Amino acid sequence: MSDAALSAGTVQTRTADGIATVEFAHPKGNSLPSALLVELARAIRTAGADPAARVIVLRSTGSSTFCAGASFDEFLAVATAEEGQRFFSGFSQVIRAMVEAPKFVLTRVQGQAAGGALGLIAASDYSIAVRSARAKLSELQVGIGPFVVGVVIERKLGLARFMNLGVHADWHDAEWCERHGLYSMLVDDEAALDAAVAAHATRLAAANPEAMREMKRIFWRGTEGWEAEMSQRAAMSGRMVLSEFTKDALAKFRSRIALALIALSAVACGGGPSEPAPDPTAAQVSVTPATLTLASGATGQLTATPRDGAGAALTGRKVTWTSQDTTIAKVDAAGLVTAQLVRAATAGETRITASVDGKSATASVTVSPVPVARVVVTPTPLTLTIGETRQLTATLTDAAGVTLTGRTITWLSGDSTKVRVSSTGVVTAVAAGTSSVGAISEGQLGTASVSVAAPSTSLTLRDSLVTATQGLFMGAASRDLSRIAVGPNVDGTSTTRELLFTDFTGTVLARHDVGGATWAVAMTPDGARTVVGSDDEQVYVFQGTALRNRGRPLTGNTQVRGVAISDDGRWAGTGGQRFVLLDLDAASPLDPVFVDSTLTQTRAMDFASGGRWLAYGGRQEISGRQLSIVAVYDLTSRTRVLWDTIPTTAENGELRSLAISSDGNRIIAGDWAGRLHYYVRTNPASTTWTRSTQDVASRIYWVDLTADASRAVVGTQGSDLRLYDLSSTAATLAWKRPATGVPLNPPMDGGQRTVHITPDGKSISAGTRGGGSGGGQIFVFDANGNVRLGRASFATQVAGAWKARAGAADPEVWFVRVSDDGTRAVMASYGGILYFFTGNAP
Repeated sequence: MSDAALSAGTVQTRTADGIATVEFAHPKGNSLPSALLVELARAIRTAGADPAARVIVLRSTGSSTFCAGASFDEFLAVATAEEGQRFFSGFSQVIRAMVEAPKFVLTRVQGQAAGGALGLIAASDYSIAVRSARAKLSELQVGIGPFVVGVVIERKLGLARFMNLGVHADWHDAEWCERHGLYSMLVDDEAALDAAVAAHATRLAAANPEAMREMKRIFWRGTEGWEAEMSQRAAMSGRMVLSEFTKDALAKFRSRIALALIALSAVACGGGPSEPAPDPTAAQVSVTPATLTLASGATGQLTATPRDGAGAALTGRKVTWTSQDTTIAKVDAAGLVTAQLVRAATAGETRITASVDGKSATASVTVSPVPVARVVVTPTPLTLTIGETRQLTATLTDAAGVTLTGRTITWLSGDSTKVRVSSTGVVTAVAAGTSSVGAISEGQLGTASVSVAAPSTSLTLRDSLVTATQGLFMGAASRDLSRIAVGPNVDGTSTTRELLFTDFTGTVLARHDVGGATWAVAMTPDGARTVVGSDDEQVYVFQGTALRNRGRPLTGNTQVRGVAISDDGRWAGTGGQRFVLLDLDAASPLDPVFVDSTLTQTRAMDFASGGRWLAYGGRQEISGRQLSIVAVYDLTSRTRVLWDTIPTTAENGELRSLAISSDGNRIIAGDWAGRLHYYVRTNPASTTWTRSTQDVASRIYWVDLTADASRAVVGTQGSDLRLYDLSSTAATLAWKRPATGVPLNPPMDGGQRTVHITPDGKSISAGTRGGGSGGGQIFVFDANGNVRLGRASFATQVAGAWKARAGAADPEVWFVRVSDDGTRAVMASYGGILYFFTGNAP
């Protein structure tokens, strides 16, 4: 075999940005002599072992031909079977190098492929080709078969497609090749091919190397025996090439090639003197550096080098430079790149392309963001009381004063014993004193001064008030009072029936017409979902502050005067003449899941915080006989586990309020006949309950429980607010004011329309109907019964403004809540004003 023939080709490897590009070239249609195959296999194995490379791109030079297969000259020179076996084994080395590489091999097919070239493409993990890249297995035309490359082609395309290629032995268009899996993707032209290869290679270079390695093992599982199989097939080809039939076929094939070349020569010469040979066109272009990182506004130089098919550099060629995104970087005709001002939080990226004679190459350009020059923190100065929180804002600007967004900000407190600050800039007052709070971004610091006032001894009125267009009635709030919902009352003269959503600053978040008085409002602890029952017989469901659903879950269920919602917001109970359970996460959330039609009136209901148990109650009337009803529904088994009927001689003995413990094992319930009922069971699996009842000689409006059910607070029509100690597991009602054994004082004229106890039992609140000239009032006690807000302090702070708003009306308080930490309180009046109070934690 001629060494000169073997030395005409080249194999080059370039590695940049995790991409190893292996490029081969040969002047005869990129055909592959044995020596070139050895070099190509070695280059692929080297790239596979290079830790700097995460993906391998296989490509060839030129435009019209990807690879013509094995060297025809070398094929003709085979003299012995051993030479033939070595010759045909060359492709097996490259194929096994590609398959065994621990990295994906992406092949760029810019032109037609014949013979062994199809084996290279089939051994790729992904191949991208232009639409003109036809392919054929030409072996049968020269008297042999595609024995060696057939191993990988059959594996990739399947036996039927391999048979089609091998038997037909003629050109198949690119669409056929893509449809049957030889090509993974087709593009219109070579420019699009380069862009697609670059994009895929860049994405793979950023992927998890271990994941790609394991995927490749799966792709090529079962190929371990290919070396022996291919060696046997190479020997088969080596023997066959020496047969008389094959020699004759080769001679005829060579004659056809010679005639074609003579015809081309005659056309080119035209019978006259020949013109000087034109300069060779560029077969490839490289750009250096392959990556360029610039600061905003800086410049950097790129250089393009065009080369011919043999890899020799070409000079004096016009280079056309373009930028993929000129908002990130621009490039001039000389390849000078100018970075634009990137004010985004992350670096800007673009690609700069150099084109020569239709060939192109790209460089990746990264532009760093404009740095932060100044940080301003607002508001400052800031004064807070202990336990109060406030959001600080850091505004970042560049040297030109332009605001920058999305940058990383680190918050810190000068004295965290007095002021704490969260990672988002929320400051919390911890102890009396002064501290600076800083925000740092990219080395720049801005500060705010925060003063913390000494704790007050009572709850005081905030400056913010909310005035409604009608009197206010029932309401609900999130546990931190960051979201509050209050509805209209029943006897206001206004025709407006607005439900108000506010936050604790007094900002009205939303107003919604709910069609009637809101006898019942329930909200999830985080304020994400709210359910409202209205006199217009409808249930309203709000997501955040937006109305999501409204309607009548049960036709003819009259006024909806009771609602409850589970902590996770999925389940809602509603009352009227019947009790109705709703699944708010269902496709039709107002379609009943469970209806208890045995009740005549239903008001009371409560979910255990765990979400499994729902307690509800009301009144049942049978032949004129009044019964108070207490029931518990198991949401897991969808069955009732308690149904208790309590006879009453009262004209209206319905159950008005109840509360169930978080574990579902205790219930406190009060009825309109003035009886307090306490239920206990030993464990959640039991359906046996023990009830004890106490006559409090006054109608019961409202009851509430601590989280551990150790205390209950009971609001009545009388003047005393009752606190019960339930710390014993026995079913007894030992009620007392903790220190003195008497009801909570001072007297509350007109009774308590609403009561509330925080989960830890440290804050107890009540709203009263009022009497005489005093009007309704709000009372807040600590766990020991000490008044934090009461008659005297209330009159001083709000009574005048309230009475002026209410006019001749005698306002009542039907809604009052204290935040879980006891530092906030809110009250809604019949007079149509929403009041906010703050103080220290009890």
